[in-house]
Amino acid sequence: CPPPGPFWGSMAGADQVAEPAPAVAGKKEAVEDEGSELAEAEEAEAFLAKLEEERKQLLSENHRLQEAVTRARAIAQQKIEKAKRKNSKLQTTNVKLKALTQEARRITTAKAELASLEVLDEELVQALRCEEDEVRKKVMAVLRMPFRARPGDRLIMTEPPTPEHSSELGWRGFHLEA
Repeated sequence: CPPPGPFWGSMAGADQVAEPAPAVAGKKEAVEDEGSELAEAEEAEAFLAKLEEERKQLLSENHRLQEAVTRARAIAQQKIEKAKRKNSKLQTTNVKLKALTQEARRITTAKAELASLEVLDEELVQALRCEEDEVRKKVMAVLRMPFRARPGDRLIMTEPPTPEHSSELGWRGFHLEA
């Protein structure tokens, strides 16, 4: 252990020198402790600021996801309602078609009986054809099979599009698929 001060022989000098040394060391340690505490506090504040920023980002992400879920649920609900309406419409269409099928069967049996008769009554044949046409029209109305083009109908080209078939407005050689 080194002597307490610069003067070895005198105790008075050692006491005077020995005391200020711990005070200076204490000040250095206090300054270092204060500096490290300040650095730790700044690090903690930076960490808390970073956590707060992450929290805000997560909250905004959560809000955005909740909105997306709400939109998806609304879209799904709309699709469900549309499917229910379509299903209801299909059920009523099926009921109508079953009734028309029964009527068509009745007409078919009447035609078979008419064909088996030896003497044909023109008035009876004409009435049967009229009923058959009415049933056919009703079936077409139920199925909504148009005799004209509608948007969404598939088209078939009658000929391939060539320069001699095209015009300024475009080639119009299409007809409806049968």
